[in-house]
Amino acid sequence: MSIARKTVRFHATAGCPAKQKGKTKTIIASPCYLMGLNAVLKLFIDRGMQMFSRAAEMLNKPAINIVTAGLEGEVGYTELALNSFTMAPGLRLQESAVFYGALPGEALWKKEDQQKRATHLGKRLFDPAPRTTESWRCPLCGSDAIQLQGGSRVQCLVCRNYGTLALENGEVSLKMSVKPENILYTAEQRHHHHEWLKNEKNLFIRTQRNCRLP
Repeated sequence: MSIARKTVRFHATAGCPAKQKGKTKTIIASPCYLMGLNAVLKLFIDRGMQMFSRAAEMLNKPAINIVTAGLEGEVGYTELALNSFTMAPGLRLQESAVFYGALPGEALWKKEDQQKRATHLGKRLFDPAPRTTESWRCPLCGSDAIQLQGGSRVQCLVCRNYGTLALENGEVSLKMSVKPENILYTAEQRHHHHEWLKNEKNLFIRTQRNCRLP
């Protein structure tokens, strides 16, 4: 399904596309515009809560995310937002990557290193092995972006869980745990949040009706 010329979400399977039930693969890609997501994809994400009704079908289905940016180091929060959105409905994020190139096709044109990375991503999409991470990444989601909370306490900016930052044998490491109040990390949390949203909507509708003038 094409969302925009440069923002695409599609399904593929190891054999016949879209026909092997339970083997759906997902790729979500977005260019970086002004340090953030493409506006069309952002609009789609803003309405993404509707996917909760099909969360069971998406649970643990593999996905990879791709971001393109013009200048190295100028990707802003694009990859973070994409990864957080991918995890929200329960997709299993196998890997994400940023490819640099300002013009159409430039990200891969005559760039052997980036072509190899693209090949690697394709293999990871069909690889059942879970994502492996370095000790300095979030062990729960693989993110390399954290927010310092004071002292050694940190919060992951993708899965929004809390943990501690430590220095062990000269290496930085993160120890994270799932926070109970997280709304989108586990299947139970997603279901609870979905039910809460529906109840809030129904409450609003009832209140609106009661406030109408005779």
